[in-house]
Amino acid sequence: MLLIKMIWMLKYITMSKKLYLVRGLPGSGKSTLGDILKGENGSKFEADTFFMVKKENGEVIDRHVENGVYDYDKDLIGNAHSDCLSRTENSMSNDVENVVVTNTFTQEWEMEKYYELAIKYDYQVFSIIVENRHGGIDKHNVPNKSLKNMERRFDIKLRKNRGRIIQKDKKESKFKILLNNIKDIFS
Repeated sequence: MLLIKMIWMLKYITMSKKLYLVRGLPGSGKSTLGDILKGENGSKFEADTFFMVKKENGEVIDRHVENGVYDYDKDLIGNAHSDCLSRTENSMSNDVENVVVTNTFTQEWEMEKYYELAIKYDYQVFSIIVENRHGGIDKHNVPNKSLKNMERRFDIKLRKNRGRIIQKDKKESKFKILLNNIKDIFS
């Protein structure tokens, strides 16, 4: 049994594929840090790129346009996050070594699906919070009231369940079992 536990522990510690979830308020520098973390051969995704569009005659004809116009539509925010998750999974299913997601992630539950993907594709996860101590300016002109609301609900758990994921159906995930095995080795 000890050998099995050690194999699980070594597998987790030596995972070469990394998923970085970069959290923070608009203007904090998430995108800049994300570009650094992804490296030359990594992938970076953010829900905001869904709103980078090309328009003709006032109609959106293309999304994810690199030098497009930012055209936020609150009614499409769910689509933007689904698209971000889908693009992330596509990269992970192709074994991209460094995958970075730079969203506000103001609530812990907003990261759950990414943790589930990490389990599915054997990625080690790093949740990184970026603070705006440098006076960065939000490039999307988010209203001050919205920024204050995001700041108020920003959820930080320094030791949430010792890294275990609690699934809504209360079933134990592979990740939770692995962490429990690691914990047992050292206790």
